[in-house]
Amino acid sequence: MAKMRPQHIAAICVLLISAVTAEMVEYQDLLQSHPTDDGFRLLTLGDKYTHFNREPPLVLDPQHLQEFRAQGYLNVHFNPVGDNPYEPPSEQQYVAALQNATVAGTEGDIWDSAGRLYRTSTRMRHPYDKLKSWKDEAESYGVKHYKRLATAIHRVSFMYWHFMTEGLPKIAKLAPILKSDPELKLLRFGSPWELAWIKKLGIRESQMVTFDPMFAYHADELIFTNPVEVSRTPREDFNKLLAELEFPPPLPASQHDHLIYVSRLLAGDRKVTNEEALLEALRTQAALHGLKFAIHNGNETNEDNIELFRRAKFVMGLNGAGLAHLMFAPPGTALIELMFFNNTGMDLWHMTRALKQKYYMVPLPRSYWLDPGSDVPIEQVISTLRWAIARESGAEPTCPRGSAPSAASGGACVSCPPGTFSTGYDESCSPCSPGWVAERVGSSYCRICTTAGYAAGPTACTACPAGTYTAMPAASSVSECLPPDAVDKIKQSWHPAELVAMKVSAYWMAINRRQAREFSSLSPQMKHRCLADTDPGYAGYPGGGFLPTSPPPQPPSPSPPSPSPPSPSPPSPSPPSPSPPSPSPPSPSPPSPSPPSPSPPSPSPPSPSPPSPSPPSPSPPSPSPPSPSPPSPSPPSPSPPSPSPPSPSPPSPSPPSPSPPPPSPSPPPPPPPPQIIPSPLSPPSQTPSTVSPSPQPPNPHSPLSSSPPPSPPPSPPPSPPPSLPPPHPSPPPVTSPSPTPSISPPPSSPPPSPPPPPPPSPPPPP
Repeated sequence: MAKMRPQHIAAICVLLISAVTAEMVEYQDLLQSHPTDDGFRLLTLGDKYTHFNREPPLVLDPQHLQEFRAQGYLNVHFNPVGDNPYEPPSEQQYVAALQNATVAGTEGDIWDSAGRLYRTSTRMRHPYDKLKSWKDEAESYGVKHYKRLATAIHRVSFMYWHFMTEGLPKIAKLAPILKSDPELKLLRFGSPWELAWIKKLGIRESQMVTFDPMFAYHADELIFTNPVEVSRTPREDFNKLLAELEFPPPLPASQHDHLIYVSRLLAGDRKVTNEEALLEALRTQAALHGLKFAIHNGNETNEDNIELFRRAKFVMGLNGAGLAHLMFAPPGTALIELMFFNNTGMDLWHMTRALKQKYYMVPLPRSYWLDPGSDVPIEQVISTLRWAIARESGAEPTCPRGSAPSAASGGACVSCPPGTFSTGYDESCSPCSPGWVAERVGSSYCRICTTAGYAAGPTACTACPAGTYTAMPAASSVSECLPPDAVDKIKQSWHPAELVAMKVSAYWMAINRRQAREFSSLSPQMKHRCLADTDPGYAGYPGGGFLPTSPPPQPPSPSPPSPSPPSPSPPSPSPPSPSPPSPSPPSPSPPSPSPPSPSPPSPSPPSPSPPSPSPPSPSPPSPSPPSPSPPSPSPPSPSPPSPSPPSPSPPSPSPPSPSPPPPSPSPPPPPPPPQIIPSPLSPPSQTPSTVSPSPQPPNPHSPLSSSPPPSPPPSPPPSPPPSLPPPHPSPPPVTSPSPTPSISPPPSSPPPSPPPPPPPSPPPPP
């Protein structure tokens, strides 16, 4: 056999690499690169994005950010020395449309029929293969089809901060098209506060479709906007949002007179444990400087939020979702952010710079992202506030930096002794907080002891014994100096993987929405899936492996089945069969994602209660329309969920049908496979054949299965499975061609009876 030459081997390798990469096509900014076929088109072009420089945060200790960035404490996403230019992820605002496209996965990524990926986020990038496997998972579970669908799904935008600063601006760009076409649907996550803000944009509630990351969402025409970066929203997108909200004209400068404190008292983490003492000090400073003091608690209405923040002069609060309302504050407003350490992202620093506002920081070295609560250094907070008020008003300092008036010297300025400090605007020299030190006479700030030592007193940092260091900065005792393994153990306790997944995984949100349960009760495969959702580099779950290969049956397509006896294709339901399902799965009045009524009517087969004559699905009892408490991340909620759960009364044997459809003369023919450019009059495209596996027993690790799954009851020979309503509100009835979804179910074996319904999940704190 002839020996291959090196150049031949190289050529073959190039061809193989080209063949592989040809199937892994992805797009980001479609103004720079986009498909050349007829399936893609630009609908609208908006403002061009501008580049601007962001001034660094203002901190009393000018070396703080540089010193602690070097030790990895501040993931600040900016250069502490030099310029901080903002480079938008796209050239210009745009709205585009794709023919025959699918939304799948918790990122909200978009796929066309050729398998090309359109990323909606530009910061955390899961690998292509990982996203593709998640898309295949979702399609194997079920595909919901719409004629025309707009999507606003974006990474973690089910959390209030990310919805307000990233999700809502995306919807604002879609709003003109949605308002002009009542039949165009909008895909969104589904929280009550989300609904309230979207309706404020003039979009009808009947147009909204709740996204479930366990399904894939296919549309003959899918409409979407340019990608955005998590927590780096462009200035023009904020301007577009305020314009679409019909934001009132600015107030005169004389009415910008409020000092607003944003509390986290109702939140689940990062509480201020000495808040009462802090509030008393803030009230005193507000009165001293002629400001009106207001507290934002997190339970205000949208209108109250707008009205309060448009009067702001200074805003203070610990990093959290309530500070998203700064978008309603006028340019020039100053934010004093109480910033935790460890995994700090400078989201609010970017936002204030985009809004032409000012940004001051008070470091909280003893706090972290999932910190249940801790004291804030009140001396540092008040001194920073006084400095900000004087700096923004152009006032001259009372004394030189590092000195303050002294009563013993008849009001003359006296240098501050070691262990105290003054910015020159303070009434007296303030003591350094525990773990902070001022080593010399005449200090204008206190600095934080690093993890290399501790502050036994306020005048010096003492080095830890050799081979030890502290877990947190600002330690105040040698007992906090520990060996590396002990420090690592403490650090791991700050961000337990399970708590992170429960906070930022949309997949966990979908699981918990169906059945309230603890993360620890999930199967190992389910845990890996949620953890992989939170980290692009997580290798414990590459994709696939626990979803049932034969997914539970889903609602039929809008074409009603024939009331004739069962036939091989498609089969009609087992008794009761005289009442065929209505052509539109939802009730005549689509349920709101806000707290559901005790007993929402639905022509679909019964929701989780005692078994009906038609065998129910093996999924747990919450795939019916909205759960009693939709997940609410840590934001202020204008309309908190109702505590009352859905009515547990069993459904009637025959589902109610507001308007029974006329019987079709024969079973509908099988739908055609997806086409790149479907005809406007063609039937809704169904799941591709590659997503219809052969029947398999129900998988006990399915997200919709309890553990362990119940055994199927004795029954006659397998009958066609009943319809399973989607777990969220479906679109309302419309005229043909209907945008109501059709879900393509693969065949399935007879499902077992459901477990008893669990208690409703209490809403998470804001």
